[in-house]
Amino acid sequence: MKSRHNFKIVICMAIIAMQIAAASQSKETAKTKQAETFLAYVKLDKEHPKNQLRLLIDDVLLIGGNDTAALKKYGIDPEDVNNDYAMYNESEKWVAVTTTPKTTFKIIHFDNSNMRHLKLDLNAFKKYMQNRENGILATVTVAGGNIFSIEEYYVP
Repeated sequence: MKSRHNFKIVICMAIIAMQIAAASQSKETAKTKQAETFLAYVKLDKEHPKNQLRLLIDDVLLIGGNDTAALKKYGIDPEDVNNDYAMYNESEKWVAVTTTPKTTFKIIHFDNSNMRHLKLDLNAFKKYMQNRENGILATVTVAGGNIFSIEEYYVP
């Protein structure tokens, strides 16, 4: 009888240990799902069901033309800097992300010599991107494989 009781205790302890391990793993997973905002090239990949888009993003670094330390760090010759900035992309690595129903899309719009961001819905953004084979440069916010905002970045 006593060995049966000990066996139940061992099983209960094993279940508790597994629950603790699962809880700590969930916390680690949640950390990777925190929202990040960064500059990236954005290209249209393919449409997903339920009125979503699948996009490809590749993060890049924008370096000011006067930041000689950063230019040197990334191996960029200051003589090659145009328009007071340089783009650095260590390696082209496209990551697939999916829009959500709440994703916001803002593109650069020129209106009577004024530049402003124009908010688009999903279908208008899709059409806009279909006309840009090489994609756009944008500030993006992503988390957990989803993209929550895309704001086109103006470069002269």
